[in-house]
Amino acid sequence: MSKSLILKVALAAVAILIGGIVLLGLLIMQSIDDKVASDSLESQKLNLRVAATILQDNHPEFSMKISEDGETTNLVIPEIPDLSSHELIDSIGAATGQTATVFAFVPAEQDFVRVSTNIIKPDGQRAVGTMLGKGSAAYEPIMSGNTFRGEALILGTQYVTQYSPIKSPSGDTLGILYVGIKKAEVAAVAGEIETRIAIVGVIVAIVSAVLLFLLLRWQLGPLNELGQTISRFVERDFSEEVSFTERKDEIGLIANGLLRWRETAEKIGEAETARAEAEKRAEKERIDQRNRLAHELEQSIGQIVASVRQSSSGMQKSTELMRQSANHSLSQSQRVSEAANNSAQSVQTVAAATEELTASISGIGDQVRESTAIAETAVGEASRANEMVGGLAEAAERIGQVVSLINDIAAQTNLLALNATIEAARAGEAGKGFAVVAQEVKNLANQTAKATDEIAQQIGAIQDETKVTVDAIEKVTHTISSINDIAAGISSAVSEQNSAVNEIANSATSASSGSTEVVANINEIHEAAANSGAAASELDENVGALAKQIDGLQKTVSDFLSQLRAG
Repeated sequence: MSKSLILKVALAAVAILIGGIVLLGLLIMQSIDDKVASDSLESQKLNLRVAATILQDNHPEFSMKISEDGETTNLVIPEIPDLSSHELIDSIGAATGQTATVFAFVPAEQDFVRVSTNIIKPDGQRAVGTMLGKGSAAYEPIMSGNTFRGEALILGTQYVTQYSPIKSPSGDTLGILYVGIKKAEVAAVAGEIETRIAIVGVIVAIVSAVLLFLLLRWQLGPLNELGQTISRFVERDFSEEVSFTERKDEIGLIANGLLRWRETAEKIGEAETARAEAEKRAEKERIDQRNRLAHELEQSIGQIVASVRQSSSGMQKSTELMRQSANHSLSQSQRVSEAANNSAQSVQTVAAATEELTASISGIGDQVRESTAIAETAVGEASRANEMVGGLAEAAERIGQVVSLINDIAAQTNLLALNATIEAARAGEAGKGFAVVAQEVKNLANQTAKATDEIAQQIGAIQDETKVTVDAIEKVTHTISSINDIAAGISSAVSEQNSAVNEIANSATSASSGSTEVVANINEIHEAAANSGAAASELDENVGALAKQIDGLQKTVSDFLSQLRAG
């Protein structure tokens, strides 16, 4: 351990000591502050008792009570006396050494006025006539009839105070008896004490630090000498004796450990000397054995190199034959590939032609199927026309029957008109009018007969035309049916032809695919032949490189054996 480390340890210990003293001083100062504050409050309790006692001595009508704990309570007086001379307050101040005040309650203001006090205003006058103020910390407790003890702000200055209410015999609050001291004075007392403690603490810290530093230096000083001893031991210098072995502390343990280290190191030195002699003998044996191994290795590697050279020569011949065979296969596969490509193109042409033929046959089939559908529609329409013409013939037949009936009625009417004419002629003048009517009826019957004859002629003509139309429609229907049968046959033939052409197209497509596959296989053979040639060339190059590496290996082995023999 160096002096710097001893200094660091000592300084660290001193710093810890000073830190502890400072912390302790702060705690003591805080405790002093609390104690002074508490004592100042307690002193107000005593000062109030002194003030009340002086007030009672000067005004016998004033009464009070003192509790077991020294608290002055129940301040009672019939009325606040005249204290304008301030002698009473000054005597209280002289006895307590602090401020004192007597307040009187002002009902109109609901506040308390200072009637006698030794508190001096900034202008140098007594603070007589000033109000307590409703904002005072003592106002609420006093108005409630309770004593207030604590800090309060008086005319802009903070005081440690006690306010006790002065009541009338009936219990009404008449005024206040106040005692207090400026908080700054209390703080000054505490500050003076703390300053003294701080001075003592600094002195104690300095003395303690010096003593601790000297103690640590005395205790840790041997570590420097022991550190130098360790440095010599590391350099294998064991000539000097180890000091401080008689000490019973940690320094003594380190010193005795160094002593055992020296003894062990001396034994190790003797063992190393013996080991060095043994290593010399072993080294000579290793050299002899290494030379034998080098000779055996040289013979073995020479045989291996010769064998590899012979194998590489044979491999070069084989690769040459392999290259020639690959070149021949390459040229053959090239010619076969060209022939296969021509065949594939021809097959593809046939496949394209069959595909076009299939498309044409499909178009014919579509047209034939469309013609068949039209023929079937025409057959249906002809059948419906035949039925309609048949209905027309039946209607004409019925009309003919009606016309015959009308003709019969007209003949009968004509006969009746003739009979009426005969009867009218028999009647003479009386039947002339009837004869005229009969003549008109006869004329009408004759006209009806003529009309029915014409209708009969027309109906006969219609019936004749209807028969001709029916015969024509039957012939058309028969012809369309024949056309439909022929179209159906054509459609069937076209379907069979389409199937045959599709088979041809499929065969052509299969042939094209096969040709393409053959071309691909031949190309693979061509590529394999090319790869074989390249592989043969690469193998030939590798064999050449192997031969060079064998030469290099032989040279490297020779160099290694030379180095091995040289040791």
